[in-house]
Amino acid sequence: MPVSVREVTASAVAIAWTRHPLGGDLELRVDGRSLGPVPGTSVRVGGLTPAASHQFALYRYSQCPGSGGPRLTGSVTVTTAPGDPARPAAPTGLTVTGRTDSTVDLSWTAPPGTPPTRYAIHDGATLVATTTGTTVTVDRLYHATRHRFTVAALDAAGNESTHSAAATVATETCLTEPPRPVDLRVTGTSPSSVRLAWIFDSTADSYTVLDGDIPVATTRYPEVVLTGLPSASAHAYRVVASLAQGCGESPRSRRVEVTTPDGPAARPAAPASLVVSGNVPAVWPASAQVTLTWSPSPGGEPPAGYRLYEGATVVGETAGTSLTLPVGAGTTHEYVVVADDATGHESAPSPRVTVRAMYLPPP
Repeated sequence: MPVSVREVTASAVAIAWTRHPLGGDLELRVDGRSLGPVPGTSVRVGGLTPAASHQFALYRYSQCPGSGGPRLTGSVTVTTAPGDPARPAAPTGLTVTGRTDSTVDLSWTAPPGTPPTRYAIHDGATLVATTTGTTVTVDRLYHATRHRFTVAALDAAGNESTHSAAATVATETCLTEPPRPVDLRVTGTSPSSVRLAWIFDSTADSYTVLDGDIPVATTRYPEVVLTGLPSASAHAYRVVASLAQGCGESPRSRRVEVTTPDGPAARPAAPASLVVSGNVPAVWPASAQVTLTWSPSPGGEPPAGYRLYEGATVVGETAGTSLTLPVGAGTTHEYVVVADDATGHESAPSPRVTVRAMYLPPP
């Protein structure tokens, strides 16, 4: 694994490397002395002797039992620049005092003796802040990312102390100010249905559509068809996202208002008991197959047939109460079925069902 040199001064060296293909942290040794695990792909080492050769070696511990000690994965020897051998004493007690999804608060203890001119805070080999005090907030970080901070004392000439012991921390997973769904728009209407679509610039487990303050649909897709609506009825829709990793809900989208066109009042009754009755795994080169079955509910107008929706897309139509669909192996899908009458007006949807298509790996 190649190790490259980013920067060399009389008192410090910054190095970087490519991520190990097997993952995991590496151990850094400088002139044979271990600096412990180094997450990420770079590090800065201060307090070095000027005009001297220093060896930087990266070791990896195997995760397999009985595999022996650490193995050398890369090394480089660097000669520091000439300079003043004087160094400030190193700061101690670097501590994480707070964190959000985009910031980390750090504090440390000043070294004894003459106070340093300033402190330099590094994330790996990257300088992220300087300060004259003993606290700092590192900002503009990505959420759910891991960082290895160190702090060094600098004198007036820029000579760099040995870095403090590292403080390793991850930013919060959940966003303090998550985005909201945007561009909510009506993409189609009928006397019995409204089709909506929107954009969400993050990861969501699901979306809930509200009519006023009343939830009327939940879907895993950024689009939906709301069926079984009264003709000439007014609606005011918003969308809220359920954020991934248990991070709560997004703010609501802006409202979109729509009135369904005029049409007859009668509707078929909603199908009931939508279930996955078959899940045939894929065997190359054929696709997997999912079979869905439902039962009609009594009442309402007699249905002429049924439409199966995935999100806002009609994926199948039939006059019966079962349908088999070709799907990608190992893919996840969410379906509802609606009944439609002879003029195409739709019932309310059945309960939703989610299915993951099976996959049969090759022998």
